[in-house]
Amino acid sequence: MENRELKKLYKILKKKNKVIFLEEEERILEYRGQRYTSYYQLEKVMGINRKTIQYRHEVKGLPLEEVPDFSAGNAIDRFGDKRIIHVSCKKKTLANWNEVIEYPENPQLHFSGSDPEKTAISIEKYQKWLEDAPEVLILRERYIQQIRFQELQESEKSKYFYASTYHEEAKTTAEKAIEIVNEILNERGND
Repeated sequence: MENRELKKLYKILKKKNKVIFLEEEERILEYRGQRYTSYYQLEKVMGINRKTIQYRHEVKGLPLEEVPDFSAGNAIDRFGDKRIIHVSCKKKTLANWNEVIEYPENPQLHFSGSDPEKTAISIEKYQKWLEDAPEVLILRERYIQQIRFQELQESEKSKYFYASTYHEEAKTTAEKAIEIVNEILNERGND
């Protein structure tokens, strides 16, 4: 068969989606005066991944002599000026973290109906502690009190719930603590 006949046959088979590779030409790659038949051989000689060699040679159109020395241009030139700028979070200094770690524990908040002086002193100590505390600890305290209050409310829904004076005191203590913490946060201008 002549070359023309092969081309016609190839076109016909291609239209019918029945492409048969009749004669595949052998690819000859020439690098530094030597001939190679595959990118695998070039990979061993150049020391570069064969897919990289193939991409640079076939897609970029570089001659094989320039492939090892090719360096991509500046990212802005290649991709444009669209860049993601990562905004770093506020980094607290070690001194601030030590202040949080070494800050004294929060005083217990007591509410007793029989002794209003003790209740007032307890609230005063708690407010003083919150006013001087770092913001992280105040937010933590509010979160703890909210969780405690939610747990007490959920325990009331249990069919085995027994209403005790302790439960009611704990619930009012959590409610009052949340109110006090929110007042302090509002004074500081945080929510």
